[in-house]
Amino acid sequence: MVGAAVIVDHEIVGFAVSCRALGMGIEHTFLRHILDEMKDSSVPPARANNPNTAQHPRT
Repeated sequence: MVGAAVIVDHEIVGFAVSCRALGMGIEHTFLRHILDEMKDSSVPPARANNPNTAQHPRT
């Protein structure tokens, strides 16, 4: 498995990509595919939250 996404009520609540795949553009392609699939369906637009944590601070 290279990656997985968890979508609840049209919000991306989890997104994980293998560390071996990061940096090869796979994460961008995977996320674009998810957003395109959601856009093409009859569901409302997707939302995502990037929480600011001590382990992953926003810079």
